[in-house]
Amino acid sequence: MACQGTLSAQIEILPSDVIDSLIKRSRADSLSMYERANLALRARDLARARNDLDQSYQASLSAGIAYIRISAYDKSLASFQDAFITAQEQEDDRRQAESSFYIG
Repeated sequence: MACQGTLSAQIEILPSDVIDSLIKRSRADSLSMYERANLALRARDLARARNDLDQSYQASLSAGIAYIRISAYDKSLASFQDAFITAQEQEDDRRQAESSFYIG
């Protein structure tokens, strides 16, 4: 069976449940922080490809939290800043405040 459409077209029809599942797994206590950060980044990239700001925000925040726990402060800051920018795009004051808390 041949793959139909381009990769971007396939991502657009990717169910949001798949991305939600990646985000939830990125918060699982049974995984290492490195695994959690990688899952969150994968979810963020897929959410961006679908132009889903809500999932992109959640994934960026999850990645930032995982990175801060392994002392990868530069990556953590970048993830929290990404979450803040996404919250600005959504015009969501609560999320801007939440991501600002992590930025400092």
